[in-house]
Amino acid sequence: MVRCADWCVDRGDSGGWSAVMIGVLTGVAVVGGLVYAVGGFNGSLRVRTVDVYDPVKDTWSSVASMEARRSTLGAAVLNGCIYAIGGFDGSSGDISFTYLFIYLL
Repeated sequence: MVRCADWCVDRGDSGGWSAVMIGVLTGVAVVGGLVYAVGGFNGSLRVRTVDVYDPVKDTWSSVASMEARRSTLGAAVLNGCIYAIGGFDGSSGDISFTYLFIYLL
């Protein structure tokens, strides 16, 4: 889970680092050299978006969203699939560990 909005990625062959912007309380997973930012909080609402950062091209793109809004969630990779686990929906008052979203790549 990422708690701050700015973090850095290694630019590989360029020998430097680059700041990238994602939301707060976002689950993060890396698959095939791409960084996936899953869910999070935009300052007013929990979000269900999934965004992908390509460090080689230095670009962000949006892919299919999760079925539910979640922040403070965990993200893991198994067999090329991203698992978004638990999190908070912004209304229940509890962090739920019963939510599971599987993102097939």
